[in-house]
Amino acid sequence: MAREDLELGLRRTGGLAGLPMVASLDTRELESEEAERILDALGRVDLAHLPERPDAPSGAADTFHYRLEIRGADRTQTVQF
Repeated sequence: MAREDLELGLRRTGGLAGLPMVASLDTRELESEEAERILDALGRVDLAHLPERPDAPSGAADTFHYRLEIRGADRTQTVQF
């Protein structure tokens, strides 16, 4: 079975200064072995059962918040944690 190439975008917000940090990658631009490790790791995570937006613990004003967007040929999935 052919692997599905993915584009990943990760945005981190929060923290003491509240400055966002952004990273992205396209598995087509990676070495085959590195892309396979990332795709295998994503395949082992049950992203469909993560809450759309998790509750922040009380007193966690400076907590980091992450938003991961996964784009494939025919789907886009966003999870936050």
